[in-house]
Amino acid sequence: MNNSLSSNELAKLLNGYGVQVSDIKVVCGASVDEYRLYPKPGKKIRVSGGLSVDLAFDLEVKSIRIRKTEDYVALEIPNGGRRPVLFSELVMSEEFRSSSATLPIIVGETICGC
Repeated sequence: MNNSLSSNELAKLLNGYGVQVSDIKVVCGASVDEYRLYPKPGKKIRVSGGLSVDLAFDLEVKSIRIRKTEDYVALEIPNGGRRPVLFSELVMSEEFRSSSATLPIIVGETICGC
């Protein structure tokens, strides 16, 4: 369902759970979108274990992963579809071509498409 979840819709939903953010940045991946929640100045974002279950229920997805970093809280939400990751795209990528490794290995893409 969440193929078209906007930052504003997510902010409203989070506000209903008492989570207030100043900014949300979206990083779209092949099967998961990452929503980076930045706190308002001088505030901290507090997330409980039950928040991921409640959000998953509201967004009608199987599960949501929550990660905390120093700067933001990331919500990893399935985007409702899968985009194929082509081997040719990975081999032609700048990261692979400029690698200094003797034998570089390609495993796949990260959420950010790297």
